[in-house]
Amino acid sequence: MLNGIEKYIYYTPLNINDWYILTVVPKNVVTKYTTQILICCYLFIVFCSIVFFYLLHTAIKAKATGQKQLEEMAYVDSLTGGMSYTKFVFEAEKILKNNPDENYALINLDINNFQYINDFFGDDEGDRALKFLWSAIYKRLEPKELCSRIFDDHFVALITYDNTKSLDKACADFFNSLKLYSPADGVYNMTVSVGIYLVDDRNMNINSMLNRARTTQKHLKGQSSQSQYAIYSSKQRDDIMMQKTIENGFEDAIKNKEFKVYFQPKFNINANKFNGAEALVRWQKPDGTIISPGMFIPLFEKNGAIGKLDEYMFTCVCAQLSQWRREGLEIRPVSVNLSRASLCRQGVALAYKRILEGYGLSTWMVPLEVTESAMISDDAVISVLQEFYRYGFRIEIDDFGKAQSTLPMLKLPFVDTVKLDKSLICLLYTSDAADD
Repeated sequence: MLNGIEKYIYYTPLNINDWYILTVVPKNVVTKYTTQILICCYLFIVFCSIVFFYLLHTAIKAKATGQKQLEEMAYVDSLTGGMSYTKFVFEAEKILKNNPDENYALINLDINNFQYINDFFGDDEGDRALKFLWSAIYKRLEPKELCSRIFDDHFVALITYDNTKSLDKACADFFNSLKLYSPADGVYNMTVSVGIYLVDDRNMNINSMLNRARTTQKHLKGQSSQSQYAIYSSKQRDDIMMQKTIENGFEDAIKNKEFKVYFQPKFNINANKFNGAEALVRWQKPDGTIISPGMFIPLFEKNGAIGKLDEYMFTCVCAQLSQWRREGLEIRPVSVNLSRASLCRQGVALAYKRILEGYGLSTWMVPLEVTESAMISDDAVISVLQEFYRYGFRIEIDDFGKAQSTLPMLKLPFVDTVKLDKSLICLLYTSDAADD
């Protein structure tokens, strides 16, 4: 302290004759500047802290917003605003686990001929129809029940039930509610096909349950224009497995010649002699097992494989007739069935003609049988039959009277023979008996 004033002294050696420079500064001068510096430092630290916490808050908020958007994308259906299928699976598994004493049914449904709405009324009306259907399902849900749109017009629901009668009533009420739908511009009766799986194995995942419900629903398609439902059964599963086995075995069966030709004779009772035969197909497995035509013919008609089977049978018959002729046996006509699917194949008439010529046979030796139902109201089919006729083939109408018979069909120039169906004979006999 000097003269009553606190001062700071600072000295610096000059390295000359032990001289020093002394600097004396009053304390208040030093304190004044250091305080200003400290205040600036404190203010800077506070500012940086505010900026840091603001940026941290913004980042957390952005993350939360992004997380919410991702959850909405994953868990909310963009069209209906309802639960997405991903969310449905997650929630359904929890509900089934937490409610072991409740009876649950998993339902899969879609709109019959939904494409009609988009094609004739536009995509906007199609979206409105989907929202209507989702709302119709959602409004009927009870606590611990769920529904979701899977994609397009495919919907899924998990509902409780007491028994199959209660399901029947629930479906009937639901079908009636769909009658309230009407396009903004036009008339359309909304109907649905519903497949139901009664949950009996809670260890099964939701997708497997849905597959069973969907399998049942697919069997309903095309059966009716009205709303309908069916419940999955183990028999259906066995039938589906059998159908799959048959489908998967078709190509190998053709390759290994497992399809055999059986000749059903045609007998002329007036002349007391055989006039020919009809070729029937039988599937004989290598172990000798015979698969009934009733099991594979409808399936092949559905998946289109029947066309290839028709040509295979035609070829087998031509080969057999050629062999009999080489052996010196008398040849009689053997008719071969021709399905509607075959008649829709491009160039089928020419292909059959070339097969026949390859075996050196004449067209009269292998008449072609076509069911009446395959010919009704189908100009394209008739055109193909006329092409067969121009090549010299004889055309026989099979099962005449089984469908909605049209007598003018008998005037077609290519019709050579008409085989009356048993149902028509029974009808005529019944009518005659009633008249008597």
